[in-house]
Amino acid sequence: MTSKTTNKFSPEVRERAVLMAGINLAGRTPPVGLGLVLVLGCGLLHGLGFASGLGALPPDASTRLSTLAGFNLGVEVGQLVFPGGVLLAGHLVGRRAPGALRAAASPVASALALVFGLALTVERLVSG
Repeated sequence: MTSKTTNKFSPEVRERAVLMAGINLAGRTPPVGLGLVLVLGCGLLHGLGFASGLGALPPDASTRLSTLAGFNLGVEVGQLVFPGGVLLAGHLVGRRAPGALRAAASPVASALALVFGLALTVERLVSG
């Protein structure tokens, strides 16, 4: 399966990161249900993209099953490892960092997410 977004974050993930980082930097609480709507919307878009990509799999049923299983396993492992690492880093900073560093951690992380998400969005728009 190849696509134009290979090795890049999908557009809905970037925009969700930019939106949530902006809300956090503004010091506001996200509207009730916004997270749920974003998660469901992104899940639907990912599912539709994945479903359309299934046609590119090998025609042999045994190969298709192993390819699909390997892809799903990789996605699930990635979804466990990345957030686990972020949570561990946050826990260590929260326990060992001085108060000023702990207070700055959330705004700095939000600013980085905002800048990174916007840069990826602009790069994607410019490259077509």
